Amino acid sequence: MNGVDFRSIYSNASIAIMGAGAIGSVIGGMLARHGHNVTLIGRQPHIDEISKNGLHIEGIWGEHTVSNLNAVTSPPDEYQDIVFLTVKAFDTATAAREALSMVGPDTTIVSMQNGLGNVETLARIAGKDKTVGAMAIFGVVVLAGRISFLLIDLTCQSGSMKVAETQFPSS
Repeated sequence: MNGVDFRSIYSNASIAIMGAGAIGSVIGGMLARHGHNVTLIGRQPHIDEISKNGLHIEGIWGEHTVSNLNAVTSPPDEYQDIVFLTVKAFDTATAAREALSMVGPDTTIVSMQNGLGNVETLARIAGKDKTVGAMAIFGVVVLAGRISFLLIDLTCQSGSMKVAETQFPSS
């Protein structure tokens, strides 16, 4: 399978979002709204505001406040079913090493980031068999404890590292 349909694999999964800024907050907030146990790992004051008042999501799908989030500034020392890495490209290696405390034998770790080389960096640190690359195109504005979801391209994709290993004929 080249893509992973997380809806069919996990029900009430424990999910960590390493890098809960704009992209990570949208992903984590929506997963928590649908019953998953989500831990957002990010920076203050965003995390402090979420801890106090929940994550406020507004935009193309209405307005929601998500309160059932564990919002922290450092990764917990407990295995998760899925870990999303949503940090900026220059933080990939550091964040991947910090996320290892959440990666157990059955954990899938997903790189959902802009830039080239992030999936490969993650795979070197966490292992190819655990690593999935993903792409989502949407616009988000983030303020402390609040995100405005502005637009989305519904062609979000994910895939295993086997796709990255494909050999193309030279021209």
